[in-house]
Amino acid sequence: MEVDTRQYVQGLKDTGGQWSLTFSNNDDLHDAWDELTTAYETAKANNLATWAVIYIPNLSKSCFVTFEPGKIPLTDIAVSEALNAEISNTINEYKGWLDAVEPA
Repeated sequence: MEVDTRQYVQGLKDTGGQWSLTFSNNDDLHDAWDELTTAYETAKANNLATWAVIYIPNLSKSCFVTFEPGKIPLTDIAVSEALNAEISNTINEYKGWLDAVEPA
């Protein structure tokens, strides 16, 4: 399966670029996201990329992307509603659906 891309200049593809992830907004998220963004900055300084592998149980493929993590936004707060954070990230390169890699 191939993702729809548009080529504007030689070698530069647009995969949509924006990738939103929604998490429960709690201390675990903040700790994990701080760790991720620190690792991202270290990798970037060394000309390395931050990878995400999207594993879906019972699917023979995983989706692979390199991306820049966004910031945790101020979330909507409402009575009797889950406190979720939708984090907007930037996809640098869409590698696509390849053989599944199950998390260890």
